[in-house]
Amino acid sequence: MQVKTITSSANSDTVVITNNSVTSNNIFIAIGSGVHTGTGANSFANITASGLTTGTAFTVIANVATTSIGVVDISATGLTSGSALLVTGGGANQSAGAKVIEVAMGASTTGAGVSITTSGIHAGTTTNSLLAINATSA
Repeated sequence: MQVKTITSSANSDTVVITNNSVTSNNIFIAIGSGVHTGTGANSFANITASGLTTGTAFTVIANVATTSIGVVDISATGLTSGSALLVTGGGANQSAGAKVIEVAMGASTTGAGVSITTSGIHAGTTTNSLLAINATSA
């Protein structure tokens, strides 16, 4: 396969796709060194499935992974406020049985479904803790 690189110095979309039957390198790379302030539809990377009703917008399948640092790895070490991962549910549209986050461990007999760790001395409060559960309208 011939490698194609599209480079733009303008304020426009840029995509780099490479596939050389790699074993330890990236197959897809999107790189931008400019100060990016876009959000939502103008995020650094965006998937918009405006017609999606019952399907899936984004899937990661790594069924043969046995020892992984993280099948999906989010690094935001410079983050001082905001969230490294934001998941927004349907709010009042959400019906009984609907979930915003579901962790399905299959038939696991050991290990943790969710692990929260910190290497610092955490001095959190009820709403600023390692796990904050709040229901403001309950």
